[in-house]
Amino acid sequence: MSDTDTTPDVSAEGPDSACPDQVGIVTSRSWLENLRDSLIGSVIGIMLVVAAVVLLSWNEGTELTALHTLDLAERLVVEAPSARIDPILEGRLVHLTGTLAAASPARDPLFGVIAADAVRLERRVEMFQWEEHVSSSTQKSLGGGSTTQTTYDYQKAWSDRAIDSGPFHARAGHVNPSLPLSDVTSNAADVRLGPYRLDAAVLDRLTPSAPLGLPEGAALAPGWQRGEAGPYRGRDPAQPAIGDLRVTFRATLAGTASIIAGQQGAGQQGDRLAAFATPDGRIVALAADGVVSAAAMLGAKRSSARILAWTLRLTGFLLCLGGLVLMARPLAVLVSVVPVLETVVDVTATLAMAGLAALVTLATIAVARIVLQPLLSMGLLAAGAAIAWVCLRLRRPGAAPPTGMPV
Repeated sequence: MSDTDTTPDVSAEGPDSACPDQVGIVTSRSWLENLRDSLIGSVIGIMLVVAAVVLLSWNEGTELTALHTLDLAERLVVEAPSARIDPILEGRLVHLTGTLAAASPARDPLFGVIAADAVRLERRVEMFQWEEHVSSSTQKSLGGGSTTQTTYDYQKAWSDRAIDSGPFHARAGHVNPSLPLSDVTSNAADVRLGPYRLDAAVLDRLTPSAPLGLPEGAALAPGWQRGEAGPYRGRDPAQPAIGDLRVTFRATLAGTASIIAGQQGAGQQGDRLAAFATPDGRIVALAADGVVSAAAMLGAKRSSARILAWTLRLTGFLLCLGGLVLMARPLAVLVSVVPVLETVVDVTATLAMAGLAALVTLATIAVARIVLQPLLSMGLLAAGAAIAWVCLRLRRPGAAPPTGMPV
């Protein structure tokens, strides 16, 4: 049976020493308990490997679809004038560069207008909260047992997400309040690029990046005060307490922008740039600050799609590796009666599983590509087979080397 002992290591900040900010747990486990846990972990490992295969297969399809859509957009996009509406381009995918303007600025629901030339306004809320950091170290003992020292460390930090303190090991004295305010992105009314009105789907492609502070003389609701970078709710911004809030703003300001979207409603009162649907039903809508060519915009989107695909491939490999290591863990536990043998088996199994994980990852990607691009895959396989046949012919004993090649 396991034996658990809880001992506080460091006293809490402040006068209340009954709520330590660091708690230590010592857990002793027998060989049978470690073996049972490793068998349970092996089942979890199988699920991780399956999840990795599913993720890798889905990722290949998603990347191919995204790149196909961008290639199609590159063939369809045409340049449009920004000073006037060309009725001939009705229903076409167009690229244009012009000046953003709005009938009225973006307005935050709580704090009102932050900048008179804000086309989009993003509010970011952070709360001062408790964070739980867990660390552990395990010592093996002769006979297959183990003793684990787990330390739960509680620290105060700003976070833009609500940290649930319910699962904390030492919840007393480390309770986080609920986050009373959320992030909000607001659009200005009647945003236009030259004579075109921008639909929300296009406007949402403009990422607010310009930091904004509170304007001079801005009126704040009761309980709020002016902080270093924006509104602050709490007693003292220099000495924050748990539950204090701070708000920052970023905006897309009126000015030059480049758009790739569908031209709709040409020659009518409601002429606009909206998301464009390709013949295969994919949606294209891109926007960027400044003067950016269509090729550069599509190229940047293509690069981000490839980076995301490689990130997910690496994630799939790590999931597969973690699952395979868990599946092999019972072997190490079986020999853990001699701790040095467990270490040897662990290291050997991890190296072997890394190679197997790479093989599973590459095989999954290859099969997905064959299914998604059968003609290209068959052509590559045929080319590979032809190269292999030529190499074998050249290396066959007694075969005459081609003319001009050294013997």
